[in-house]
Amino acid sequence: MINVKRHILIVTTVLVLLCSGFVGETPQLVHEYELKSATLFKICNYVTWPDGRPDSSTFDIVVVGTPEEIAQFTFPSDKLLNNKAIRLIGLDDYQLIADCQVVFICHSKMDEVSQILEFIQDKSILTFSDDEALFEQGVMINFYIDENRVKFELNPEAISRSNIQLHSQLYSIGKIKNKQSN
Repeated sequence: MINVKRHILIVTTVLVLLCSGFVGETPQLVHEYELKSATLFKICNYVTWPDGRPDSSTFDIVVVGTPEEIAQFTFPSDKLLNNKAIRLIGLDDYQLIADCQVVFICHSKMDEVSQILEFIQDKSILTFSDDEALFEQGVMINFYIDENRVKFELNPEAISRSNIQLHSQLYSIGKIKNKQSN
């Protein structure tokens, strides 16, 4: 009887330790997306969109992905971009993208990235991802983690097709990578 209780105690302890490891990953992931959101916000301060865009009272950032992916993004409600309040719009269906300044394409949309980019190609929308495969298909800015820091790489070919101007400081800070380079 003592051996059974001891066995149950050991198994319970091991399960608690294993589960606590998985629970511990969630805050790190949330922290990662807080950093990516903040970096996206900072990058947008160094971008000029072409004249002639419909006037809006908000700076719209669309995140295309699953509800779980969308929920990871946060932007400060008291900050402005281009003198406009930030509005975060989460969409599962890219065909609902209306006029916005930014689209972040999540990993779950891997199979639709070509259609998404084609759908918004004439709209001067800055595109982001955090997936190398999406970046390779033509997303303009890709986030990646290097030495526990959020960094970004730029796709100048995709950016030049958009009529969006990025400040030269972004090119000096970000890693430059063309779509066809490895």
